[in-house]
Formats: sequence, structure tokens, C-alpha cells
Amino acid sequence: MLEAALRLVTQTGAQSMSFQDLADAVRIRKASVHYHFRTKSDLLFELVNGYVVTLKRESNHILDEPWSGDNKLRMLLDGFTQSVDARHGRRVSLSAMLSAEVVNLEPKVADRLASFFQNQAGALTTILAEGRQDGSLRFGGPAEPLAWMILSLVEGAMLVARVTGGGELFVEMQRALERLLVVPFSERTPTGSRPVATTGPVEDVAPVAPTAAGAEMQKSVVGLPTSRQAHSSL
Repeated sequence: MLEAALRLVTQTGAQSMSFQDLADAVRIRKASVHYHFRTKSDLLFELVNGYVVTLKRESNHILDEPWSGDNKLRMLLDGFTQSVDARHGRRVSLSAMLSAEVVNLEPKVADRLASFFQNQAGALTTILAEGRQDGSLRFGGPAEPLAWMILSLVEGAMLVARVTGGGELFVEMQRALERLLVVPFSERTPTGSRPVATTGPVEDVAPVAPTAAGAEMQKSVVGLPTSRQAHSSL
């Protein structure tokens, strides 16, 4: 049932999906859906919670690999690519779809969605720092604001691809982003060995307290007060 709900939400949006739609998709009575989920918010919370857990596990796997920063960045971005329906350009990630509807989400759902962005920004921050350390990535300024900017670009690009029907265009936008950051092999000059501490698992929130710039970026991406603790309702 959750798989069917995820497919419906990422195609039509949470507000458009009804319990009757879900019942029809899995060929059961509407009352049976209500038996498992009293409200749509209960259903959305389970969807988002599973999404957060799955993506955090995948991010941790990437961070634990002995790859260079550019390869870790590419692997993380490829996960977003898999969320877009390249055939029709109509399906986007759960995070992108729900972010567009955040004003209509119950606080418990919005808070859990915020934790997804914090987790991903934390992973990106670590990868960017490692990449600059090993000479595979090049950028100016601190890593955290750039991580939030990349996350914002990728999530927004999904919505653009959905409108234009260009799943392939989304892939090209991702590759263009990589070209801006990745240092060609012939130009790489490692600045030092990679710190072991940066390769550890990502916690359920960002691994370090956000800087002022990072907090502002978080507020603009998620649309929630930056002081709210995303996991407080769990």
C-alpha cells in the first residue's frame, strides 16, 4: 500500500491524491485504507519517515566508501536522477513534491521532511569538504552553504523537469553542475590526506550546527522556521 501511495504522491501530489485513489490502485475498499491510516497526514508521515530512513542509509553507504569526493558527489546526485521519470518527466522525488506543498502539510510531516533536507545537506557538506581536501572538487568559501545551494538546485530542477516533460534535461543539468565543481584529473593537486572523521555516518540531523548562511538556506528550501527541531515530533 505504501508503494502505491508513494507512486501516486510523486505523480499527482499529496493534495490531489485521495484515499479512494489509493484504494483503487491496490484494489481494496476505501475503508481498508482507513483501517491502516486514520488520516492522510498519518499516511504521509509514514511515507516521509521511510523516505528519510532509506536515503540516510544510502548516504551513509556513500560516505563510508573509500572514493574520492567527486565520485561520492556523483553517486549522491545519481540518487536524485533515479527519482525522475525520464520517459515522461512527470514523476519527481517525494521531497520535491512535498516541498511544493509544504504549507498544506501537518507539522509532524513537515518536520520529518525538514530532517531529510538536513540529512542530505549534511552528507553533501561532508562530501564537498572531502573533495576539496583530496583535490577532486574545487569551489570557494565554506562547504555548507554550497551544499544547501546544490540541494536547492537539484530539488528545483526536478520540478522544472516535471513541467517541461524533460527527464533527460534534468540529467543534463546534473552533469552541468558536476562540471562546475569537479577538477579535471590533469589539474588535481591534493591538499592533504582526507580526515577520517568526515567519513562517518550522517546523523538524523546535520552533523554540525548550521552556520548562519546554512540556516538561512535551510529556511528558504524547506519553508520552515530554522529553530524547529525536525525530529521533535518522533
